Amino acid sequence: MAGGAGTGFEGRSRTPAESCGRRQPRSIGVAGEYIARAVFLLYDGLVALVVWLLLVPLELAAVLAGSSTLERLAARLGRPPRWFARRGRLLVVHAVSVGEMAAAAALVRHWVRRHPDDRLVLTAGNRDGLAAGERLAAAVPAIAAVVPLPWDRRRALARWLEALAPDLVVGIESEIWPSLFRGCRELGIPLALASARLYPPDVARYRLLPGFFRRVLAAADWIGVQSAGERLRWLAIGALPERLEIVGNLKYDTPAPELSGQPPTLPTGALRIVAASTHPGEESQLLRALANLPADAGAPQLVLAPRHPRRAAAIVRAARRAGFVTQTLSASERAGGKDGCSEAPARVLVVDRFGWLPAAVATADIVVIGGTFARHGGHNPLEAARAGRALLVGPHVENFAEVVAHLRAQGGLREVAAASALPAALADLLRDPAERRRLGACAAVATASGSCVELYAERLEALLAGTRRAGWRSRGVHGASGRRRAQVARAHPVS
Repeated sequence: MAGGAGTGFEGRSRTPAESCGRRQPRSIGVAGEYIARAVFLLYDGLVALVVWLLLVPLELAAVLAGSSTLERLAARLGRPPRWFARRGRLLVVHAVSVGEMAAAAALVRHWVRRHPDDRLVLTAGNRDGLAAGERLAAAVPAIAAVVPLPWDRRRALARWLEALAPDLVVGIESEIWPSLFRGCRELGIPLALASARLYPPDVARYRLLPGFFRRVLAAADWIGVQSAGERLRWLAIGALPERLEIVGNLKYDTPAPELSGQPPTLPTGALRIVAASTHPGEESQLLRALANLPADAGAPQLVLAPRHPRRAAAIVRAARRAGFVTQTLSASERAGGKDGCSEAPARVLVVDRFGWLPAAVATADIVVIGGTFARHGGHNPLEAARAGRALLVGPHVENFAEVVAHLRAQGGLREVAAASALPAALADLLRDPAERRRLGACAAVATASGSCVELYAERLEALLAGTRRAGWRSRGVHGASGRRRAQVARAHPVS
């Protein structure tokens, strides 16, 4: 999966240092410039309306309900993190949710090993991402703060960036925020995207405003994409070809998550099927598959891990209606692995809280990737592949097509054409432990061969070195950025 500087697309991709200084977008004509400016003004106005009429009232309601805080609301409105001592450089790394934060974790851990004096601020776009960032910060002392990314208001983000004065901003995967990008460009702050990807359905939407997004993406000094296909998608929405480079998918380097307790012990000889990140409709398909297994496939336990654990209670009721002894994983833990109403072990377990899925995957014999039997484009199979588990995916893998293709080429998964074929596919693997071991071993090898974090670190180092040579610190909007950064440096002294 990992590429290099020489991609074969429109000549050699330039390294970040080679791209320094070319901060002007391609010409889009006088009419295109006026349209782009008009769209920026319209965007600013629409964001302000959405923030004050919708997002702020919703956040206040969450504060009253106890699920948010006034501090989080202030951060969303642009208040910077509280003061912290700066030893070396400061990097802001943005990862919107749990999956992106997992990719960020690989980069962050590698970076601090190479640069122990640097400090990092992690930002996220939702509560799950913030929780994942807090867990990472607990293990990495160089992370100075974990905060929500402010809503994308131009002036608020400019103040936030000025207050932080980062040496580099790194966005993970598919984060395109026009005001954030524009603020980095105007303040002379280097901006990079790492492990960049675009969901295929989003490309057509971005292309509705080509001049606007061309100017937005021109603010990015370097974009490291996951694959050749991703490079073509970023080109299609207006990214500058000389700033694109195929590097790879950081999720291949994601460290194994720490287990927060083990699922209950199975009876001797029992096998376990884990369905990871399922969506509505998929649980009923899996329950039917479990009920229709042939007798010689045994009586495996099924663990259903819904994408949203709040659905756990409804899934438990559905599984019990289907005739299975069922309980949530937390109830099973409290009961020592026994169903609360029966001495029989639960045939179906339902994951009902975040943090349990890695533990379930670690003990699985077969992992079925959710979102691939419903029309959701699938979810990331790399965690299960890294654990060396036998993988099954359905027909809908659009969101992770390159990853699935890589695992397929390495013989690390099986594809099932439809949910109706699940009983036969599961039965084949349940009967064949050697094939399960082979699939798992091939999947683990495939994840190791996709490692790319070293190259990402080198490219970001080159970008930082190039910005120093180009003197961007003194080239802000109307020349004011350098003076403001000097003021910030005095306010944030080196410890």
